[in-house]
Amino acid sequence: MPSPARLNYGSFRKAPILDTPAKENPAQNVVIDPGASALLAAQLALIGQRLPASQVAMRGLAHLTSGAEGAVPQTLLNLWEAPTLEALLLRQCLAYACYSSYYSQENSLSWLLRWCKLEKNNPEPFLRFGMLAALKALLSGQSAPPAALKALVHAQSKRRDRRAELVLELLVAGFKEVALPYDGGEIWALPDLRNASTYILLEQGDWFEEDLKLFRLLARPGRRVLDLGANIGCYALSAARRVGPAGRVIAVEPAQTTCALLRKSAQPFLNLTVLQAAVSEQSGAGRLELGPSSELNRLGEGGVGETVQILSVDELACSAGIEEFDVIKMDVEGHEQQTLNGAQQIIGRGAPIIIYEVKDGERWHLDLIERFRTFGYESYFYCAGLNTLFNAHKLQLDPYVLNMVAVKPQALPRLREVAAVR
Repeated sequence: MPSPARLNYGSFRKAPILDTPAKENPAQNVVIDPGASALLAAQLALIGQRLPASQVAMRGLAHLTSGAEGAVPQTLLNLWEAPTLEALLLRQCLAYACYSSYYSQENSLSWLLRWCKLEKNNPEPFLRFGMLAALKALLSGQSAPPAALKALVHAQSKRRDRRAELVLELLVAGFKEVALPYDGGEIWALPDLRNASTYILLEQGDWFEEDLKLFRLLARPGRRVLDLGANIGCYALSAARRVGPAGRVIAVEPAQTTCALLRKSAQPFLNLTVLQAAVSEQSGAGRLELGPSSELNRLGEGGVGETVQILSVDELACSAGIEEFDVIKMDVEGHEQQTLNGAQQIIGRGAPIIIYEVKDGERWHLDLIERFRTFGYESYFYCAGLNTLFNAHKLQLDPYVLNMVAVKPQALPRLREVAAVR
């Protein structure tokens, strides 16, 4: 298992375009034509190697800009809906170099400008450029610039969906909340592009974590799902939509404003229970530190925040009358060890499949892999491109990995119903 020091390429939350020494990034030393670069980048991303994929795509774009030529299979262009090799490489840079332009603003802005010039009738680059230009202005305390509004109006005129219209409404109206299209329904979000959830859902039309694909596959009819750190409900709502009336979903979110949005989104689902609480090793009261975006709220001692109720997972399950969960998603911003201390009965007597965060900002929590082993779990990395889980002890983790999937041997048949396991 690689050490955290070797994996310290920077935080996806801080949005670097990764620039590590060549000796740590052999892909940077490979000189191939732009077409081969695009093909190799796609193959690397398919197997979950986002860092080298991003480096190869960026080098391919640089070679193309300097006058190099290359060809790429038409099937790859069709897959990306790209009319040219340059358009394909731009899409790959935006997709691979960071999870969202929210986290990589300067580089993304230049790529988006170039994309707009290439495809004037495609609303997507204009939507994303307008959003990013507006975000940068808002973060500086300014109004959205005319160029951003013009791009968004152009995207709306070429619209494929309502995203550009919604962004324009957010920028000119004083909403307290907004309903965004999500997973065949709606999700209520903060009406502010500075909030990561709002921005990413409008930018991409979905949440960016690849593990969500596996989570949705696991949320089968009749299953019991627990979402710890639910935020506005991307995971919880997807689960409630899939487990049906015979299933049950409990979503736990500590922040008052965020939980209120989640409750509103949950109203159509009789199988979804929302609890405003944090989770830790024992029940009580605590303080929630509010981060710059709702995804970064965490239990702490100081800072701007609010008092919250704390529940242990075992007490939560007991009060809900649930003896076992089938699937647990755990995103508690560095509070995983304490959460596990308060979940020993649920984890010990059952075999829930647990998707847990292994990277919190710049901090890796690889110790969690061994902690889950004490409960009889093995941890796996989910490769969405192959729909395959790989044992975490058998591979070098890519720096873009955020989550792991913990599984007991008796739960492997359930996992293999929806994905391959290696």
